[in-house]
Amino acid sequence: MKFSHLLFVSFIVVSLVSSPLAFCEESGGAVSSEKPSPNSDTPWLEGVDIPTEPAFPTPQFSAEIQMPDGTPLPATMTEDIGVLFQVKSDIFDGPVPTSWKGQTLNKAEWVGKASVNWIFVDAGKNKSLLAASSDPLPLNQMKVTPLDPCNGKLTVFVSRAMRYEEEPGSFRRIYANGGTAHHTKVLDITPPLCGLEITLGGKQKGNIWTIENPLNHYPLPKKGDIIIDGEIFANRTEKTISGFDLGPKLIADPGKLTLEIPAKTEIKLKARVQDNDKIDDKSTRFGICELNNGIVKVIGKENSEIIDLSKLELPKEVYLFIESKDLSGNPGSLFLPIKIK
Repeated sequence: MKFSHLLFVSFIVVSLVSSPLAFCEESGGAVSSEKPSPNSDTPWLEGVDIPTEPAFPTPQFSAEIQMPDGTPLPATMTEDIGVLFQVKSDIFDGPVPTSWKGQTLNKAEWVGKASVNWIFVDAGKNKSLLAASSDPLPLNQMKVTPLDPCNGKLTVFVSRAMRYEEEPGSFRRIYANGGTAHHTKVLDITPPLCGLEITLGGKQKGNIWTIENPLNHYPLPKKGDIIIDGEIFANRTEKTISGFDLGPKLIADPGKLTLEIPAKTEIKLKARVQDNDKIDDKSTRFGICELNNGIVKVIGKENSEIIDLSKLELPKEVYLFIESKDLSGNPGSLFLPIKIK
């Protein structure tokens, strides 16, 4: 089973896949006598007959998610790290069902191989991800890579086409199916992406921020770029500077990016921080600083939106900076070298 991409699917698709009705090729059978009232929240169901039972037999198989070597399933997973799972079920190599709810399925036989769908559900964001892999894997296995931290649920659905003799000489094609789920917490390993909105002298403006590139990189450290725009960077033709390690000391190389600021200028700063989970707001700090062997020494008042250079004694090498952490403790930062002219 080979796939080369990831697809987003809605919970509606998940519910259809898990429903026996999704595998019936014809409709009919018993219907509900209850209809939505005129004041119903689902007026589109007015006049619609909804079957309470599948129209045709839908044999059910048990399914169990396990590790390929039989070890227990992990209580936690980590974003961007793939884990190989397998589903154990008799639907793959067991005998074909010969009865369903007391009904004999004469001359029952399999008419194809089983199909398997692995879906990772992020309940907090109300979205599902259909797992896919380009690796050549056995039919019952899947490498699942969660892309964001969350409280998740790994769900697997299996189905297999079969047929039985409904009347002498007449066969009906139906589907046997099964499924199960495993709840897991996905841990966060991506640091916050830090940036600053900068205004010089109340007039010239600019922005500097970091992005993750490539996305979902592993192993650590996460990789990123620095992006700049605005009047204060107008003399620079290169707006994206690549090749940085995201984390606690993301320092722009003075040889590639230095912001020149006239002496005695008033600097206005606004913090811009984002994360793929949640920021620890109390950890965010920004301002102007010097670095001594990697130790940040803040000059002036920390987290002040207005910095008046005329009131500060500045060493030769200084930086505009921002630091922050997410709730998992991952640190992010950005240090921009400045030159007072």
